[in-house]
Amino acid sequence: MFTLLAAIGIILTPIYLLSMLRQVFYGSKRGSITHSRSLIDAGPREIFVVVCLMIPMIGIGLYPKMVTQIY
Repeated sequence: MFTLLAAIGIILTPIYLLSMLRQVFYGSKRGSITHSRSLIDAGPREIFVVVCLMIPMIGIGLYPKMVTQIY
């Protein structure tokens, strides 16, 4: 059973990866190219996620004893 699930995962992973990379590098299959008026690439949701990830990273970088200290 586990072998079958692993085999399906091994087959589906490169398919998903290659389709994702194609979408990232070549974009969608639209006929015309449209330019956005804004030069800001990240929206409020992406900025919120980045801030939520950066605050603990900076905190751990400045005070690593918080996570490495054993009581």
